[in-house]
Amino acid sequence: MEDGGLGLAVLLDLTIQLWEMKSNCDGVAEWVLLQKTIPLEGVFPRRMHSLFFVGYDEDTNMIVLTTPAGNFNLRLDSMQIKHIVKRNTMCLETFYPYTNFFTAVKGVGWKGVDLKQ
Repeated sequence: MEDGGLGLAVLLDLTIQLWEMKSNCDGVAEWVLLQKTIPLEGVFPRRMHSLFFVGYDEDTNMIVLTTPAGNFNLRLDSMQIKHIVKRNTMCLETFYPYTNFFTAVKGVGWKGVDLKQ
């Protein structure tokens, strides 16, 4: 969630509901506040009758969904969707989105490499 709290995404038919854990006046934590409802009707290139969550990346706020047409990335902030795996079946494998990185420290693991070029 935006404030760093615990969130829950629920997929109902072609709608994603985002919930947040909040404490009530008695201090009991409950799933009480619906943060956002995301309709998925018309988001995909063709009509989808079934889909499932198979991955999530907190840093990029992206959900990976599987459908009968393959797998899609859905960025929750911009609602951009990208077809990442094209196939004619659903893939219920868990996806772990990869984030590229590098270390900018000179000399670590670079024996024999001239970094002055």
